Amino acid sequence: MWWVMVCAMAAPDGAEAQKRLERTGMSVLGGWSAAHLGAGAAGAWEAEGAEAQAFWLTTGAWSVVNLGIAGAGLATVGSIDRLDATGLAARQRRLRTTLLVNAGLDVAYVGAGAGLWASGVQQADPAWVGAGQAVATQGLFLLGFDLIMASAQHRQIRRGRGSRRGAR
Repeated sequence: MWWVMVCAMAAPDGAEAQKRLERTGMSVLGGWSAAHLGAGAAGAWEAEGAEAQAFWLTTGAWSVVNLGIAGAGLATVGSIDRLDATGLAARQRRLRTTLLVNAGLDVAYVGAGAGLWASGVQQADPAWVGAGQAVATQGLFLLGFDLIMASAQHRQIRRGRGSRRGAR
C-alpha cells in the first residue's frame, strides 16, 4: 500500500498532481475498507466466540464509515479542475490540516481501542476485547495512512511554492 503513496508523491506539479494524489489516497482507503468490510462480514458469519465476533463486527462497521469517506473524497476530485492557483493552494492546505487533525484522532482511536481491550481482559468480557482489538487495528492503519497522506500533501504544497517562485 505504501508504495502507491510514494508513486503519488512523484506526480508532476499542479492540479493534475493534486488529483492524482487524492485519487490514489482515496483508492487506498477505499481498497482497505472494502477488503475489511468483506472480511468483517465473513469473519462475523464464521466467528466462534464473542471476542472474534465482536472483532469482525467492529471491523465491518468501521469499514462502512471509511468507505463513505473514500467515496466522498473520490467524488470531489473532479472539482480540482475548476480551481485557480489560489484555490488549489487553499485546498491543499485544508487537506493537509484535515489529515493532521485526523492523525491526532487516530491516536485517540488507538488509545480507546487499547483501553477497551484492557478493560475487556480485566472484566473477562471477550466482546470488549474483540472490539478493542478492532478499533486499535483500524486506528493504527488510519494513523499511518493520514501521516503518509499529510506528508505527500505537504510535498505538493512545497512543489507548488517552488513552481510559483520559478515562474516569477
